[in-house]
Amino acid sequence: MKSKIHEKKELYLCGYREILKELSLLDNSLNNVIVIGHEPSISETLKFLISYCRPDLKYVTNSLYPTGGLAILNFNIKSWYEIDEKTGVLDAFVTPNYLKKNE
Repeated sequence: MKSKIHEKKELYLCGYREILKELSLLDNSLNNVIVIGHEPSISETLKFLISYCRPDLKYVTNSLYPTGGLAILNFNIKSWYEIDEKTGVLDAFVTPNYLKKNE
């Protein structure tokens, strides 16, 4: 399986709408996608997409995204075009501090 990396300089310090637009244009054969970005773009996008999260992850929606943080969202959509507000479920959230404490 060949990995594809697409760099979009236009997304640097953009708003969540620009990130959503890029996600909605993805090829539907892609099941796993990673978005790497900066604040506040990433936390805005995360907050926009989350419909539900585990109770122990509620704090994530009330804070800025930490440097090196990793959020895993699952979507019950058939097409990336369907990605929209509250369509994601926050399944996991890992920070460098968490990894350090749990070595």
